Amino acid sequence: MTSGRVAALTALAALAAACGGSSHPAAFHVAPGDNVLAVSVNGIHCGGGSSYVNEPCVSVTICAPGTATCQTIDDVLLDTGSIGLRIFKQALTTVSLPSAPAPGGGNLAECIQYADGTADWGPVEVAEVTLANEPPVQVPIQVIDATFGAVPSTCPSPETAPTSFSGILGLGVFVEDCGAPCPADANVYFAWDGTSLTSQTLDASLQVQNPAALLPVDNNGFIVQLPAVSGGAPAVEGAVVLGIGTRPNNHPVSASALALDGFGEFSTTLAGGSTIAGSFVDTGSNGLFFAPPAAVAACSDNPDWFCPPATLAYSATNVPSPGFPGNHLGASFQIGNFDALVAQPSNAVFPQIGGGALPSAGFDWGVPFFLGRTVYLGIDGRPSIFGNGPLLAY
Repeated sequence: MTSGRVAALTALAALAAACGGSSHPAAFHVAPGDNVLAVSVNGIHCGGGSSYVNEPCVSVTICAPGTATCQTIDDVLLDTGSIGLRIFKQALTTVSLPSAPAPGGGNLAECIQYADGTADWGPVEVAEVTLANEPPVQVPIQVIDATFGAVPSTCPSPETAPTSFSGILGLGVFVEDCGAPCPADANVYFAWDGTSLTSQTLDASLQVQNPAALLPVDNNGFIVQLPAVSGGAPAVEGAVVLGIGTRPNNHPVSASALALDGFGEFSTTLAGGSTIAGSFVDTGSNGLFFAPPAAVAACSDNPDWFCPPATLAYSATNVPSPGFPGNHLGASFQIGNFDALVAQPSNAVFPQIGGGALPSAGFDWGVPFFLGRTVYLGIDGRPSIFGNGPLLAY
């Protein structure tokens, strides 16, 4: 990983209000195991709150280190486009966590900025985190708290309270969230001494960490498995299987891999269009966001989304970034009329929604890409049957 990769590549904006829920999600089965983390898209792990379309949710257990004081938090966004666990202060109702000290004194805090222009600010604290029934791991996490200390000017308009989820579980393809080390001029990490705020250069081990990378065995990657959806569905239930080739239930079947670059990215070529650099797969994005080869009408009331008069079919080829090895992997998809789809009275999961490219981003393969696919993501520097990560396979 390069030290330049300092911002998460998740896209949480351009959301629509959720349609009505249902108690009948699509059936889905995965081989059981202690390494299977259940994931809902607008389903049972989303907490029944104000979710939005194509919201993938998991539950995470957090304990104060060395104690039996624990809390299981539902409605945590599964985000393969960022790194680390981030929980809103308001969601931590029974657990008090120790602060992570800054190397030169004071307590660590972080500003994480997203590709959609949003930001999270708050202290770094230490927790024991349990994913599925894996052994707990002690890891620095961010507590999202816009009232902590003094918000730096480089962290504009941070979120102040949970709206549609309790936090973010960043299970991306890197171990830490900023690089080794994270430079002070990146304006990601700060020390707060109660009076003043100082930018910090921070070693990798002190940064917010990917908890999956710290597992004793299943630490080389993970698999996202979500069922296919035709047209729309109220909700679907799937799984994140931790590890690649480390247990009988996570051995790859019929998948090909491409290497990812130091930003976790690759290139996408759409039939009839040019090659789009800086592409990435991201469950934190609820649609497919890209620059189409020919103009597509935006929705008049939701201009972040496409509203073509008829459904459009696309064919794409994903290839490694220049200079990186790997296969050429095809991916076909459709784009429908967002307004017409979300008008369905009982559905909240859609495979055909998308919008224009985010600023300075390539093709953002969000939740629709994962529906009906088994997607493997290998963690940086960790070997698997596909080779050393970071990598993508499907």
